[in-house]
Amino acid sequence: MTKIAETCAPVNARKQFEEQVEAAVGQLRETISARLNALLVAVVNYGLGREHYRRRAELAPGQCGECRCCRCGSQRRQRFSRNGYRRRQPLVTQWGEIALEVPRLRCTCGGSVQINFGELLRPYQRIGEAVDAQIQRLGELALSLRQMRAWLSELRIGPLALRTLNQRLHLLQDLDPQRAAADVPPIVQVDAVWVTLLRPNGAVRRDRKGRTRVVKGRHKVPIMIAMGVWPDSDRRQILLWRLGESESAVEWITFLELLEAQGIRGKNGLRLIIHDGGSGLCSALQTVWFDAP
Repeated sequence: MTKIAETCAPVNARKQFEEQVEAAVGQLRETISARLNALLVAVVNYGLGREHYRRRAELAPGQCGECRCCRCGSQRRQRFSRNGYRRRQPLVTQWGEIALEVPRLRCTCGGSVQINFGELLRPYQRIGEAVDAQIQRLGELALSLRQMRAWLSELRIGPLALRTLNQRLHLLQDLDPQRAAADVPPIVQVDAVWVTLLRPNGAVRRDRKGRTRVVKGRHKVPIMIAMGVWPDSDRRQILLWRLGESESAVEWITFLELLEAQGIRGKNGLRLIIHDGGSGLCSALQTVWFDAP
């Protein structure tokens, strides 16, 4: 039981409560780490067909579908032996970073053995599925990357870089060419955001060590974006984005045709298109007709 020291100073119960919560969460992380590492060992034992300190000669010949030698390609478990553990990068979860020690296997040919842990732990996985789901929910609320990072840091998730959050959103993978008619937003906002990219300009130079380097220059290009708005539910979602070369009518027509292919049109529920009145976009809207004002 927690005790409060007897002093003349006033008691800051809030601070002591937060310290107890942090200590409890720390113990929870240690427990999760221990159980997850034990489960990784159990997966390896199942694949090898034997526990620790059991000879391979006692087993019947067979293959291990979860393990494969990276050198000779063998899957026969009699050729594999344990080779200690490898401290892996921590796994980011909703409770914080979980320390992992992955079991290692070695083949008789001297090669390393690749272990398939299935959905438990993917290769190079750094962020847990629950954190990915939280990032997706924040993306559906149309929060900025900095707002996401601040929100996740309060939940003991992080620190996550802005680039990492941007990659985890996977906007392109969420685009559905077979969008249901009931899921078409009544309002679509279309605009372009200009960014600067470094691209080779055709020149070549030599650095101080005499190596040939391609000279790059700054080029401004537009990112065409279409965002759907559902006013009744205050829902906002990016429907499509595409990197273009200019805001010409040809570029906008290509973009709008991709948007229309998702089922975004008046007969499916579209009621209004909002844009800034650019000449290229206005001309493209005369070609790609969404049946909406």
